[in-house]
Amino acid sequence: MLKILNHGDHKYDVEDSSGVKIGWISGRSIGFRGFVTEADAREAAVAARWALDRALSRHCAEWPRYEVALDRIRTVHDGAYEWFSDGTTPIARLLRPQRRAYDSSFGIELVLPSSARHGVAIAAARSIASATAPYREEFASSLRTDTSTVGTNDSLQPADSGASQS
Repeated sequence: MLKILNHGDHKYDVEDSSGVKIGWISGRSIGFRGFVTEADAREAAVAARWALDRALSRHCAEWPRYEVALDRIRTVHDGAYEWFSDGTTPIARLLRPQRRAYDSSFGIELVLPSSARHGVAIAAARSIASATAPYREEFASSLRTDTSTVGTNDSLQPADSGASQS
């Protein structure tokens, strides 16, 4: 179960079921850390963007769906931040490992539109947390070391795990 802890002023910590901080909400920004490599962060950014679009479309029927051009995703620098972008739209901000972060992993941060209120941010953070779970370090290491839970949660299994080989 995901925990969202309110610190006031539209600032929240996002913790996993064991109480480990995996992300945050700060105003209109939603971020998550725990990705071992930049490639993991890029994959998580795409999953997060899709989850964010789904959450926003549930709260705003007019929200335009954006299809990420997966073959064009690059890391770009806008002068202040690094972003994953497909050349048309920034997908998520790339956060590199640093001493000031709560861990030494890669992270991503997405920015909500100005029309989104904090209730939408919380709902979006929940969706993004679920979508990015397969790419976070804790999840990946638990898959490598704990096989007793395999098959207990279909939503966390690879998409082709039940497919027959033809």
